[in-house]
Amino acid sequence: MVTRRHPLCELTRCPVCFADHEELEQELLSQLFGENEAAKQAWRKHADTLGLYHSWLHRKGIPAEDAFGWATVEAFEDANIRAFAAEHTKDENEGA
Repeated sequence: MVTRRHPLCELTRCPVCFADHEELEQELLSQLFGENEAAKQAWRKHADTLGLYHSWLHRKGIPAEDAFGWATVEAFEDANIRAFAAEHTKDENEGA
């Protein structure tokens, strides 16, 4: 479980919020690929995980970003992270 530690942060270069975003990306990758580090690294070479997640949230009508450019609290919710991973994994399997 990841959390946004500064949900009301107004700093566009906050190191805590940046670290939270990096942790969010790692959680998304873990949901997608489990402990397969090679798959995670290969994915990161050609995909913007947070960008894809942001777009997915937007399509679902879930606020993805606040006025300062940080992911919303909703973006850190486990249910949203799991749903994104499940939908993305399903799409990948159907394309195979």
